[in-house]
Amino acid sequence: MAVSIVIALSGLAVAYLFYVAKPELPGKLTEKAYALYSILTHKYYVDEIYDSVIVWPIFTASKEFLWKFVDILMIDGTVNGVGRAVRGSGSGLRHMQTGYVRTYAAWILLGGVAVIVWFLVKT
Repeated sequence: MAVSIVIALSGLAVAYLFYVAKPELPGKLTEKAYALYSILTHKYYVDEIYDSVIVWPIFTASKEFLWKFVDILMIDGTVNGVGRAVRGSGSGLRHMQTGYVRTYAAWILLGGVAVIVWFLVKT
């Protein structure tokens, strides 16, 4: 406990010396030990290193691979491709819906012949 009190009082004394008694002292100290001042000011460059090693690779991979390839090409491509296939088959099959009974009978006959041919070929 005594060590903690001594360190706290030392900090108060240094703060009083730097900011009340001799306010020019921090500027002089900064000029003499600029490298140490720069390292401490930038917090040992931990944020910059983390940003360049962790954040930017993840951001770039997410943007270039996950968004542009997986999302746009694979997911959107699949959904839009299914939509185009349904629309295309619907535009082709709509000609079967004519409203004429004879046409429907012809389609039923054609389907029946196709089923019979299928079973004859399969056996």
